[in-house]
Amino acid sequence: MLSIQAAGRYTGRTMIMPTLLRLSPGDRVLVLAPHPDDETLPAGGLLQRAVSVGAAVRVVFITDGDNNPWAQRAVERRWRIGRRDRARWGCRRREEALAALQCLGVPESAAAFLAFPDQGLTDLLLSGDPALVHRLAEEIRRFGPTLLLAPSIDDLHPDHNALAVVSRLALSRVALPAGRCRVLHYVVHRGRGRHDTAAVRIALDAAEVRAKRRAILCHASQLVLRRRFMLGFACSAEGFARPAAPPGLDPRHPIRGARLERGTLVLELVAPRAGLVPSALLVAIEGGMGRSVRLSMRRRVGAIEVHAAAGGATVGLARIERAGARATLTLPLNGHSDGVARGSVFVKLEWPAGRRLGLFDHAGWRVVPVAEREPILRVAAASQGAGERELMAAAALHP
Repeated sequence: MLSIQAAGRYTGRTMIMPTLLRLSPGDRVLVLAPHPDDETLPAGGLLQRAVSVGAAVRVVFITDGDNNPWAQRAVERRWRIGRRDRARWGCRRREEALAALQCLGVPESAAAFLAFPDQGLTDLLLSGDPALVHRLAEEIRRFGPTLLLAPSIDDLHPDHNALAVVSRLALSRVALPAGRCRVLHYVVHRGRGRHDTAAVRIALDAAEVRAKRRAILCHASQLVLRRRFMLGFACSAEGFARPAAPPGLDPRHPIRGARLERGTLVLELVAPRAGLVPSALLVAIEGGMGRSVRLSMRRRVGAIEVHAAAGGATVGLARIERAGARATLTLPLNGHSDGVARGSVFVKLEWPAGRRLGLFDHAGWRVVPVAEREPILRVAAASQGAGERELMAAAALHP
């Protein structure tokens, strides 16, 4: 079965204690990939190692990577990308993924393509549609993994960090034997100094690195614009992070703090850069109520109206108070705080105008564990003038 052994290394200032990941024939490895190529870049070596020791392997591609217009324009030398063009591109990326898996020794029968909307996983998470959560829960239940590899909420691609939240919601719906499944997270798109994926490592030998490089080269549609970036993953080790409680105050993340006060969620926010304000506040709440609630918030004079996303009925008022670059947002949970107390809160702020290349987030989601009648642990959030533009929030209560 899966084992992890300590292996320290000295950086010159501090002693870092990553652990080595070892697999055995009894392991069952499930990899969740938001797009084709996300199976190879972070985990091509791990997949090879799993196959070599006789472990069972399953790779689930959440999208076909079909909404990838800049790469498609560069490869096909066309400007207009229509529905049929995207479908053709998605088919190509599926074929590339299967060829990459073959290089890694993973049979085609081990792959599943769910065909959810590329660049649409955040909207799906916030829409209240349970289809993706249900499908992932069923994949986990049927396969019964001993090791589940999923994206990190710190990944700056919105599909990746949304899938990180969805995978946690799916896991909460599956009754796996206690201690049977170890969950590890990977980061593909990272910001400066914000991600530490070296908590668990797997060392690759020269043959495994060569095979991983060949697998990366199979994703030819992505190499035109990102060749150097992608081939940089063909190195001597792969690193993963364990799920963990959020850290203390993180000055690099715009969500600085969160707490519950008498059924109201209070977020402490700070602007990540001068003059940049968020256009959306996203909140997902995992609880024990067995239902889902989605809320949108519209800025009004002196307050923010909170509306049910389905039907648009007004359910309460939120407020935002500013102090220079800092702001405090209070969001009433309207009787749902009992469910929150048994689960976790996920919060994220969006700055579409500030996204790198028009796609990548400034920061991913923050997970805030909730203790009943106690403040939520301080984490990280939002922006100067957060109330100056329309804010939207979505809250989801899951069993």
